[in-house]
Amino acid sequence: MATPRPAAGAPALRARGRPPVRDVSLELYRNSVTAGDETLRLFELSKCRCNCWFCPDCCKSKGYNLRAELVPILETFAGLLLLTFTVDPELFPSPQAAFEYLMDNRCLSRTMQDLRRASVLNSNRYFYVVEWQERTEQVHFHVLVDATFVAHDLLTRCWGKNRPPGLGPPRDGRPAIGFAWISKPSFEGGPLHAARYVTKYLTKVPQKGFPGWVLAMGVQRRVRRYGTSRGFWDRVSLPSEPSGRKRQRRELSYAERLSECGTTLNVCEVCEDIDRYTGEVTIGREWLGRLAVGCEVLDRFEDLGDPRRRRRFLVGYLVCDVLEQVSERAGFAVRWVGSVWKPEAAAWSTKP
Repeated sequence: MATPRPAAGAPALRARGRPPVRDVSLELYRNSVTAGDETLRLFELSKCRCNCWFCPDCCKSKGYNLRAELVPILETFAGLLLLTFTVDPELFPSPQAAFEYLMDNRCLSRTMQDLRRASVLNSNRYFYVVEWQERTEQVHFHVLVDATFVAHDLLTRCWGKNRPPGLGPPRDGRPAIGFAWISKPSFEGGPLHAARYVTKYLTKVPQKGFPGWVLAMGVQRRVRRYGTSRGFWDRVSLPSEPSGRKRQRRELSYAERLSECGTTLNVCEVCEDIDRYTGEVTIGREWLGRLAVGCEVLDRFEDLGDPRRRRRFLVGYLVCDVLEQVSERAGFAVRWVGSVWKPEAAAWSTKP
């Protein structure tokens, strides 16, 4: 579906591969130009995100996108149950040790395997999210399964098989490894309700933030906020051709990634893509580079849109005009920290 064209009064966009088109009116962006100007272009500034699941800002958009992918999969389920599994904190020296034990021993996967062997699941597919208790920092799982009924005794027994060896039987009525129960036996709104319910844990962060031991990880060991059974998404992996150049990856902890979120701005040029066969026009964005300035400078740009957006529009003749306008509002000379080399790149520091 084609992206709608800009509203009347918005700056005319440059068509890719064509000379810049004439600007009609810039009142929407509170800019004024001469009537005969034919070289103005529309640029977009946006917050450069860390794209981390532990970021209070980035996890929202990532969670909503994941929700949209999840609904079609859940529509193929014959039943929907939400199971919850917890861990007894007295069995492990620390919350991190408990989490690593559960991951290394694939406790959740083995529990799902035992439930399949008991013939209580309609299919092998399941989706789970990880949540941390604010008081104890212990991990627990919310698992969405394709089932209509699971006996509580069976659920407790399958989860209890994951008790660490050598500890002996549980005492004083405590669980073998943790409690297990059906936290949501039905969803009145069907697959959409289930997808919203389970992804709500992904679109928010704990009131007091994530535990420090979680944010310190990410380099030697990753922590996933959600996971699925094998083949859950029905995605076909296409073979990729080697590029000949190995990309170097920065190894950062989650805390370090969060500290860098919003410290730079992406600069894109907004262009029209015109299909020469059908004449269909779509609005596209061409990435130009990143500016070494925090996203708080966006609040100093006038924009008639939602002030909470981390995006702003501006117009200019060349990319150097973007740098000049951002530097003016930031109060210091802003520099590029990453860019795509273009023929006009040599003129980025000069006016036309």
